[in-house]
Amino acid sequence: MGKMKALNFDPRKKCLNSVLKDIPKAISPDDIVLRVSFAGICGTDLHIAEGTFPCKDTDFTLGHEISGIVTEVGKNVDHIQRGDNVVVDPNSGCNKCRYCTNGSYHLCMTGGINNTIGIFQDGGWAEYCIAPAFQVYKLPNNIPLQRGTGYITVTPEQLQTQFPKKDDCLKNGFDLCIDCSGNPRAIEKGVDLLRNGGRMCIFGVAPVQSEIKLSPFEIYKKEITIIGVNINPFSFNKAMALLEAFGERYLDYETLGIQTFGLDQHQEALEKLKQGKISKGVFKI
Repeated sequence: MGKMKALNFDPRKKCLNSVLKDIPKAISPDDIVLRVSFAGICGTDLHIAEGTFPCKDTDFTLGHEISGIVTEVGKNVDHIQRGDNVVVDPNSGCNKCRYCTNGSYHLCMTGGINNTIGIFQDGGWAEYCIAPAFQVYKLPNNIPLQRGTGYITVTPEQLQTQFPKKDDCLKNGFDLCIDCSGNPRAIEKGVDLLRNGGRMCIFGVAPVQSEIKLSPFEIYKKEITIIGVNINPFSFNKAMALLEAFGERYLDYETLGIQTFGLDQHQEALEKLKQGKISKGVFKI
């Protein structure tokens, strides 16, 4: 069995280590193995590395935003072939509990965020990755692997560049604010910016111990709705359609403040993300 480079996280020592591991094999008839091309570095990874987000309690490979090229498929796999460009949905459910059977696998007590590839199973910060076939999606030919990886967070500086009249927007308020940062102060500011009947969507993952301070009177007065969003169930096909629609014009890495790194640059990548010097990091493997 061949070896591959990987970044393993040690949850006891809270450190990342470059290691050599066995290349995974498709043992189950429903397994898919892919040669990782790009793997996202997001705020959740930063929280895990800092020890402020739940994860597997023994050494594992981080990375839950993954795109790559299929190298091996199990005998039951018929929707994906070797050589296909694919992306991986890192989340799944047990398919038996009341949440899963009602179509809400993201709330599953044993699946969902509790079984995520790259958080509770080996992920994509490695040369190869394995995933169940039902969590792997073939990319359309016109979507490159680089664009098929990860979520984007827009910084205030980018907003000012894209929307030079933002002061007018701030003065009038918003009907909807979506926080993708997980920063408690940003969430508080987002609620402040809502006008009457506004909705606050908390999508970013904050550290477990963090808290926010809100005014119950303002929530009552404005009839504000606050919505938590976990892991976007059944959204991959819609997401790929949006990628096709937006194209390179709107999803250019440089424009969005995204920087690519090698696996050996992981310390630099995490530090830049932590300091807000980049909106997103991506490992090119």
